[in-house]
Amino acid sequence: MEIKNLEIIGGYKYVRKQVEKHLSMLHDLSSSEKDYIDECLPAALTKVRDCWSEISNKYYNRGSQPTFDINNSNQYAQFLLIFARALNVQGYSLFADKVFGLNKALNSCDIYHEVILPRSFYIDHTLGIVIGRAKLGERLFLSQSCIIGSNPGQPDYPVLGVDNYLMSNVTLVGNVKTGDRVIFAVGSMVKDMDIPSDSIVFGRTPDNVIKPLKPETFTKSSPFII
Repeated sequence: MEIKNLEIIGGYKYVRKQVEKHLSMLHDLSSSEKDYIDECLPAALTKVRDCWSEISNKYYNRGSQPTFDINNSNQYAQFLLIFARALNVQGYSLFADKVFGLNKALNSCDIYHEVILPRSFYIDHTLGIVIGRAKLGERLFLSQSCIIGSNPGQPDYPVLGVDNYLMSNVTLVGNVKTGDRVIFAVGSMVKDMDIPSDSIVFGRTPDNVIKPLKPETFTKSSPFII
């Protein structure tokens, strides 16, 4: 099988084989679950194509065509997030739990399949990323050890605008609302506050420093095709 306008390194059958093999290392797979892979993999790879097409990283696009390489661990982590979500949407949540567990085991990436992912997102390093049930805007960039979640015992999760970039060790907690084109500097922490568009954020709540972000600086920093 081919996915239109997506180059798959090793081909579709190779990806299908690797997914089943890796899941089988952790779990016994039923014949129904193997059928779920066949049913949902094409849709997941179509979403991979759409996501990758907005990423400027040379490993995600060769020439003008999105390229999926399951042996690239960052790509594989993102694919497993997309695949688990596709299974969840079809009602196969118990099997999606197994894909979620595989991603945690391989990539230390903790984003549950009930989290609604944006169409376009990019993970630079997966280690230690934990994302709760926040509302995530398009062209989201995540780096290692980022956390987006709620305050203990509280229902509020962050709501992120478009083009929010979280550098390493960033934490967003509680009733946080952000505008568009926001960069969170390394180690920053924001709790229960609003962040305006076109900003770069430093420091930790309640002592955050928020500075205006020039359009040319943002464009230069973007890992997406703008």
